[in-house]
Amino acid sequence: MGAGILEGAWALAVRLDPGHVAALAALALTVLVMRGQLGHGIGMHEIFREQRAHADAIAGGARWGVLLSPAFSSVTLFTLWAGVLLHLSGVLPPPALPPPGGWSVPAPGWIVLALLALAMARWGGAPGLGRKPGERRRRLLGAAAGLVVMLAVSWLLGLGWPGEAAAARWLPGAAVAAGKPLILALAGLVVTVRYWTQTCAAWFMLLIFLTALVAWLAALPFGPPVVLAAAAGIVLSWRLTAFRYRIPGIPAASYDTPIGTGAPEAAGAANLLAPASVLAAWKPRAAVPAGEGGKPRLVVLAVSGGAYRASFWTAAVLDGLARHDPRHRRATGQDAAEGDTDALDGLTDSIRFIAGASGGMVAGAYLAEQSARVAAGAGARPLVELLSDDILAYQTQSSQVAPPSMPAPRPRPVPVPRDSLSAVAWRLVRDLGHILWPFPVEADRGRVLEAQWRTLMRPFALLREEEERGLRPSLLFSPMLVESGAPLFISNLDLADIRRHYATEDIDTHSAELFRVLPAAHHPADGMTVATAARLSATFPYVSPAVSLPTRPHRRVVDAGYYDNYGIDAATGLLNGADVRDWVVRNCGGVVVIAVRAFPDTSPADQTGPVGRLLWWLTSPLQGMFAARASSQTFRNRELLRLTRELYGLALQEAAAGAPPPPGGWRQLGRDFVEVVTFTCSERASMSWHVSDEDFARIAAAARAATAAGAPDMKRLAAFWQSGGPAVPAPGPAPGR
Repeated sequence: MGAGILEGAWALAVRLDPGHVAALAALALTVLVMRGQLGHGIGMHEIFREQRAHADAIAGGARWGVLLSPAFSSVTLFTLWAGVLLHLSGVLPPPALPPPGGWSVPAPGWIVLALLALAMARWGGAPGLGRKPGERRRRLLGAAAGLVVMLAVSWLLGLGWPGEAAAARWLPGAAVAAGKPLILALAGLVVTVRYWTQTCAAWFMLLIFLTALVAWLAALPFGPPVVLAAAAGIVLSWRLTAFRYRIPGIPAASYDTPIGTGAPEAAGAANLLAPASVLAAWKPRAAVPAGEGGKPRLVVLAVSGGAYRASFWTAAVLDGLARHDPRHRRATGQDAAEGDTDALDGLTDSIRFIAGASGGMVAGAYLAEQSARVAAGAGARPLVELLSDDILAYQTQSSQVAPPSMPAPRPRPVPVPRDSLSAVAWRLVRDLGHILWPFPVEADRGRVLEAQWRTLMRPFALLREEEERGLRPSLLFSPMLVESGAPLFISNLDLADIRRHYATEDIDTHSAELFRVLPAAHHPADGMTVATAARLSATFPYVSPAVSLPTRPHRRVVDAGYYDNYGIDAATGLLNGADVRDWVVRNCGGVVVIAVRAFPDTSPADQTGPVGRLLWWLTSPLQGMFAARASSQTFRNRELLRLTRELYGLALQEAAAGAPPPPGGWRQLGRDFVEVVTFTCSERASMSWHVSDEDFARIAAAARAATAAGAPDMKRLAAFWQSGGPAVPAPGPAPGR
């Protein structure tokens, strides 16, 4: 028997063709993605891992039992996909079982499949994270189930099907044979999307369907695909609508609005607030340090992108800072921090402007909502709890939460904390069918993502009054315009001064303000919500669909992180506006820029394993591109902060006209007047809309350490906050006296 297996293995090896090699390469790449070793940080490997919630539900005897386990589902369907791929490439042809006479050439294909299934059961999932109780057994069950299902599929493929003879009159035999797996894959995809709850099930069934589709198209003669493609192209060119993905909160009547003509900007300008007037409304209730003549300090929050890694890091850091702020701590019911618990009295209420990108702005928007509730005397909760509860509320549908223009989803059997990736992934499976759909799309994965932030589903126009009265900080969302590379600002503030950074002559040519261009979106009843703005700012392909503004000419919107992933550009742009700078130097004792960053400036030393080094030829160009983007943004942000400090030194000199220069000069006074404190997450965690139990535990622990009383950045922030800012010389005598 052993000699027969070796003989069959050798026969199989010499029969390998490019299709076989491609199939094996696809399997290897899938394994690397599932283990998080290829493209680490994207986070797709998280959906193949079992979380604590899954293990608890299975241990509690939940309905469907082992089917609720992503570990079982991923191994089962990986085995099935591997079997389909090997079958279509000729490595695993029917009959499924070896003939009575002994092992034959096809048998080694089944040995390869069994070894793949056992390897995935043994080593599947991201390494070094441990297994939940019973997970190893569920993985082995998944391997066995996958082999059994593949045996059944192989048996079905070997049967004669109704209509097979008729189809053979019109198509080659290879195309008829490849069409049978395609029909089974389509039926399996429909059933999976309808009934199977695990996200990895949808992904693998989609992968199986696409594999069968490619094999079927490859088996067709050259003529029919060309004719079909030409017909599809004609239909699409005739019927394709200009704006397929509709943005919630922008009325249909606003579509096809001219941009850059001046009229729409003038119509919406009255609804926008001057930044200096917002600060003036806040000043009467601002925290003032003890001592005669004390002035409040302004806090500007700049948060980085990075999906839920950034969201929960930002939320955890802000919750940690709030524990040192007695006013805010009492309102949110948090425990006092160890050490000097009152060191940052009034800090949270002094955050007036919040800018940033992607996931960080999700947490920033939650902070704005929390601050408004505290200012109104209503109950408030820590940010991590608010965001987590909203995600769970969407999964459980405890109170019905429906995406805009879409029906509410079914409750999930196993709610998983901090997981929005699953809902987005399920919708993406359906959205792929819209690629050739020429009509407007009212349902997409972007709407599913924003619906999970129900606290933020409030129109901007409803927030304007609270901002005008100084009761909530102002938000600056800045997704990037593809055509110009400049931001599209979404805010209740008038940001004309910032936009002059991008074009001094005609600011409408490069950047734009959404509520100037499309004033109808600034409606208190059905205008654009904060959740939609946050989603547009987090439009990183292909997790969220890229959208176009309904304007002429078209303006496409993508993730804010393309231009500035850290929020420093918008934050310094606000601070450097002439009106804001003049108001601040006359009314404030200093400015604190709190930068919350989900990633360090430089990556840790390379720890790539031998497989990763083997793929450097493939990954290095993309890694280099992203590294260059990050380093160039970091350099630019440092220069902007340096310039901001110098400009404030000059502004202080002008405000204290005639006064003798302070020790160190006016430039040094500007550096002392504008303090920059950075909280950076150096933990390894995935960058996706899913934060696993282990990743969250590391992020939360790092945030507690970074905001502890003895941490270096906290000591510097507390020293500046308690000092009341640098001493500014009083104006000298007027000229001529």
